[in-house]
Parts: sequence; C-alpha cells; structure tokens
Amino acid sequence: LEGCRGTMLRQGTCGWTDATLLKCKKFYPQSVIQSGELLSHYSRTPFFSCVEVDSSAYAIPSVSMVRLWCKQVPLGFLIHMKAFSIFTAQSVPLTSIPRVVRESSSFIEFNKTRASSSQKTTASEL
Repeated sequence: LEGCRGTMLRQGTCGWTDATLLKCKKFYPQSVIQSGELLSHYSRTPFFSCVEVDSSAYAIPSVSMVRLWCKQVPLGFLIHMKAFSIFTAQSVPLTSIPRVVRESSSFIEFNKTRASSSQKTTASEL
C-alpha cells in the first residue's frame, strides 16, 4: 500500500476460539477440539498471520500460559495481547490484579478504603 512503506500489516481474528470459526464446522478439522490444538491449527492456515488474546483484557495470563501459546505457533506468527482493562480506563475486579501488586504496601493501603475485594477499580484510582 502506498504510504505504508516499512509497516507490516497482518490479518487475524480476536481469538482462536472465536464462535464464528467454531460454529461453521469448516475451519477446524473435527479432530481438533482442545484449545491448544485450535491455536496450532489456526496459526498454520494461509488465512491468518496473527491472533488476538482477548482474555488478557480480563486477567494477565501467566508466564507458563504465554510460553505454551508460543510453542503452539510457527516462528513469525504474531500473538497480540489485548491490553489489561485497567490500562484502558475500564474497571476490573481487584482479584484480577496480579497478586504481587495486591500484596504491595501501597496497594494494601489503597485497598483499606474498599469494603470488599469484590469491588472493582480503575487505573485512575490507583
């Protein structure tokens, strides 16, 4: 595309377990049923060179989970992590904030003003 020199454009969906892909029964072989198999198949089709991890908006994935995803895709395939909701001015349950942050002294002080850990917070409150 003119004006996009040096820019890499990629096409993908918002997740390898997208309902449309699963419901059509044509994209994934019937033998592919587990999430890891779905990602592996998705990443090797000629249609998509990237995928978005939607769940990262609600909870930051563990290092072991990210490593597992990386092992399931070919070299050069892009896994796009959706920003954790607290960074996009959306509220999140306090329990979805990483434990290391929740256990920090400044966060403990902040949390004292809360009635319960089931309440939600936004980045501007921190």
